[in-house]
Amino acid sequence: MDHSLKDPHGLSEFMDMKVGLDPSSSANEWIGGQPIAGIRSDKILKSIDRKLLSDHTGMNYGIGIGNRSHIRLVPFTDKKSLTILYGIYTTRFGEFGIASAGGDICYAGFKFGKFRPEEHLRRLYPDAELIYDEDVDSHCSALNFIETDEIPAKSLTVSVRGTPFQLAVWNELLKIPLGSLTTYGRIAEVLGNPKASRGVGNAVGRNPVSYLIPCHRVICGDGGLGGYYWGTNLKLMILSAELKRIGIK
Repeated sequence: MDHSLKDPHGLSEFMDMKVGLDPSSSANEWIGGQPIAGIRSDKILKSIDRKLLSDHTGMNYGIGIGNRSHIRLVPFTDKKSLTILYGIYTTRFGEFGIASAGGDICYAGFKFGKFRPEEHLRRLYPDAELIYDEDVDSHCSALNFIETDEIPAKSLTVSVRGTPFQLAVWNELLKIPLGSLTTYGRIAEVLGNPKASRGVGNAVGRNPVSYLIPCHRVICGDGGLGGYYWGTNLKLMILSAELKRIGIK
């Protein structure tokens, strides 16, 4: 099976954990060793409000602070001899793995239950030589961005495997500004196929470069929180941090 297309993180047995929280429930689980009790999905969604939904039909979601214009997405090029450097870092959202090939980011994901980033990488790139190295320029730039949301001095290149449709969806995610959201249906409209919202949802859920490609900014058309590969509690935590960054508490 090609996990890069069907199960990028090798976590298919845990996909049922993507189910959204009940709007009245509190996110009391621990994420990355830090308690996030008190963050409520109903509070987050009330703060977000409909006015923060990006106007996709007008393509305005690429204009604003925090959009990922500094990140360039390119298709991954397979090589006969592939070496991947990876590191595991402590971030404000928990342990986070970053990997690169030839300087380009090819994977980013959180520690999830018993699975660690290096195990995800072995499933994504079974023929690659994995070398642990935390001191990689592109990793440091990505890590600084995750911690501060400050635009890096040098653009980051993200190189990932995916179908043309998946790559198109991930490119659209890069255009959503900090503090704005979109829906699966609106992305489908932008891509010229309004009936493809389910396919968009599948592509969003298979994003292999978490946070840098902000799949957490996609919610359901009815205003529901929707899912997140790493758990909806973590999605709430990230959205809460982003709202605070733009002055919404």
